[in-house]
Amino acid sequence: MVTLSSLPSHLQDLNEKQLEAVTYGAGPLLIFAGAGSGKTRVLTRRLAHLIFTKAAHPMEILAVTFTNKAANEMKSRVSSLLMGNRYPLWVSTFHSICARLLRLHAEQLGYTNNYVIYDTSDSASLVKRILKQKKVEDSILAPKDILGHLDYLKNNYREIESLDNDTLKNRPYDVKLLIEVCLQYQEELMKANAMDFGDLICNVLNLFKLKPEILSHYQQHFKYVLVDEYQDTNRAQYLLIKSLSPVHRNICVVGDDDQSIYAFRGANVNNILNFRKDFPNAHVVKLEINYRSTKNIILAASSVISNNTKREKKNITTLNPKGNDLSIYTAFDENDEADFLIRQISSLKASGVPYQKIAVFYRTNAQSRAIEDALIKVNIPYEIFGGFKFYDRKEIKDIIAYLRLIINKKDDEALLRIINSPARGIGSTTVGQLQAFAKKDQLTLYQALTNICKAESKLFTGAIIKKLNIFYLLIEELSQAAQVVETQINSETENQYTKILYFMQFIESIGNKSGYLTKLKNKNEEDMSRQENIMELVRISQSYAHNALEQNEPILFSGFIERASLNSSADQSSKTLKINNEENEFISLMTLHLAKGLEFDYVFITGLEDGLLPHSHAFTATEEMEEERRLFYVGLTRAKLKLYLTYATSRSSYGRANCSSGYSSRFLEHIPANLIKDIR
Repeated sequence: MVTLSSLPSHLQDLNEKQLEAVTYGAGPLLIFAGAGSGKTRVLTRRLAHLIFTKAAHPMEILAVTFTNKAANEMKSRVSSLLMGNRYPLWVSTFHSICARLLRLHAEQLGYTNNYVIYDTSDSASLVKRILKQKKVEDSILAPKDILGHLDYLKNNYREIESLDNDTLKNRPYDVKLLIEVCLQYQEELMKANAMDFGDLICNVLNLFKLKPEILSHYQQHFKYVLVDEYQDTNRAQYLLIKSLSPVHRNICVVGDDDQSIYAFRGANVNNILNFRKDFPNAHVVKLEINYRSTKNIILAASSVISNNTKREKKNITTLNPKGNDLSIYTAFDENDEADFLIRQISSLKASGVPYQKIAVFYRTNAQSRAIEDALIKVNIPYEIFGGFKFYDRKEIKDIIAYLRLIINKKDDEALLRIINSPARGIGSTTVGQLQAFAKKDQLTLYQALTNICKAESKLFTGAIIKKLNIFYLLIEELSQAAQVVETQINSETENQYTKILYFMQFIESIGNKSGYLTKLKNKNEEDMSRQENIMELVRISQSYAHNALEQNEPILFSGFIERASLNSSADQSSKTLKINNEENEFISLMTLHLAKGLEFDYVFITGLEDGLLPHSHAFTATEEMEEERRLFYVGLTRAKLKLYLTYATSRSSYGRANCSSGYSSRFLEHIPANLIKDIR
C-alpha cells in the first residue's frame, strides 16, 4: 500500500486526483481544473515529476501558458521543487515561444533574425499612415476596425483574402478597400523586418508548412507538451499545439471550460471540450475540490454555472466551512450603490480587515466612475487594475524605439517615433518631406535620411539638413557602439558580471546620448518620474542579461526588445489615487475579465442588471449568454469568505439615464434563495 510518507516530497501534499494527474504516464491527458482546485500546483508538479523520473530531459518538455507572470511563477515553482536547480526550460507564453523559434528560423520566411515586434500602438501608427497615403477618412474605415479584422484573421489563422461580404455582414465597409489596406499593412511589416503579435504564431505555422523538416525536428524534440488555460486558446494556438504533438502524443492540457471568458480575443471553448475527439484515447482527470471558497460560495457558483448547456459536468466540493450568506443590495442608482460599498468597506476595515483583502468587480470600465468618486470622498485608497502599463509609457517606448532603429534600420515606425524625441527641431513638415522623398525612390526612411545627409538635397534647407544630420550621426554612433557591445558580451574571454555591465551601460547610454535623460534632469516631479522609469528599464536590462546567461542563451539587443514587446509589465495597474498611507493599502477595482486568476477574502460584484451582466449584446445569442454566465461564475469564485452582490434600479452613463434595464440580472435567479441575505 502506498502511503503519503512513502511518496517523494513533491507528491506528498497532493490529493488523490491531483496525484493522479501529476503521475500519469505517457499519452494524452486532459485535466479539468475547477476554480481554486490547485491547477498551477498540478501543472508545475507534473513538469517537475517528468524531470525527476527522467521521462524527458528538461529541454525536451514544452510548457505553454498565457501570461509572463504565470510562466515566471511556473519556472520559480519548478526550480524550488528541483532543490533550486535552474535548468534551461521551454516554459513561456505562446508569443514568447514563437518569437524564440522565429529567432532561429525567421530567414526561412524572408525576415532577418533581428526582426522587431510591433506592439498595438506601432500597428495603429502604421495603419494610420497607410490610410493617410490612401486619403481614406476614419469615418469610411477606422484604424481600430482594420486592426480588429487583422486580429480576427490571425487568431483564426486565415488569409486576408478570405474577408468577404459574409464575414463583414452589417458592416459599412468597402470590402475591396479593407483587403487592400490589410495587404499593404502586411507588406509594410515585411519591408520593416517586423511582425505584430498575431504574426508570431501565424509565422511559426507558416514555417512548419513551408519547411516540414523543421516541424519534424520539433515534433521529435518535444517529448512532452503541457498547456495551461487550454480553454482560452484560439484557433492559431490550437493548431500550433496540435502540430507539435502527433509523434510522441504526450500532450497534457489543463483548464476549466466554465472559466472560458475571452471569446472577444478569439478564445474557443470547443478546443478543450473537443480534446477527446482530437485524442480519442485521452485520459481525463477532474480536479473538483475547491481550496479557496466557503461552501455557500461554491454552492452559489455551481448553481449559476450549471445552467450552461455547453460544458463538462463537474461536482465541485470544498472542505471549507459553510461560511456567510451572500448579501444582495438593491440600490436606487449608481451613487447609492457606491455609498453602500463605502459603508460595507468601512465596516470591514473597522473590524480589522486589511484593504488588500477587498476587491470590487464590474462588467465595464465606465462603471468605476461613481465608485471612484465615493472612495475619494472618504479618503479610501484604491487601485484600478489594467491601467497604464510600464512598457506603454512614452519614455520607455521612446528608448525602446531608439534600440529598435539601432539594430534594424528598416523600422520606419521606430524612426518616426524618435526623430524629434527629445525635440530637436524636426517638425511634421520636414518628416512629411522625408516620407515623400523615401516613397518616390522606394526607400526606407533611414535610407532616405542617409541619402539626404550624405548629399545635398534641394528639398531641404541647409538648416534642416543640419538638424537631420545630428539625428543621423547619433543613430550611426549608437549603431557602431551596439556592434562593439554585442561582440564584448558574447566574447568567451569576458566574465558574466562584465557582460551584464556592458549591456546595462549601453541601454543607459541611449538615454544619455540621445539627450533624453539630460532634458529630464532638474525638472518637475513628472519629469523626475520619467527619468526614474528609464533607469528602471536599465535595471530590467540587467535582469534580461542575467536570465539569458542562466538559460545558456546569447545576450542580444533583439532579445531585450522582444522581452519589452512581449512582457506584460510587472506594473499591471496604475494607482489613480495617492494618499498618505503607511501600510500601503488599497482597495482593488477591476473588470470581471481582469479578475480571472485572482482571489480576495471579500468580493463586491456590482452592476448586476440585465443589460450590464449579462450584457445586452448577449440577449439574442445563446453562446454569448453562456459566456456572460461564465464571466459571472469567475467573479463569484474569486471570493474566499464573503460575497456582496449589488444592482441598481436606475443607472446613468455619460449623462444618459437608465442605460441598463433597471431589472436585476437573470443570473441572480440561479442562486438558491437560502444562500442569499437581502440587505435593504
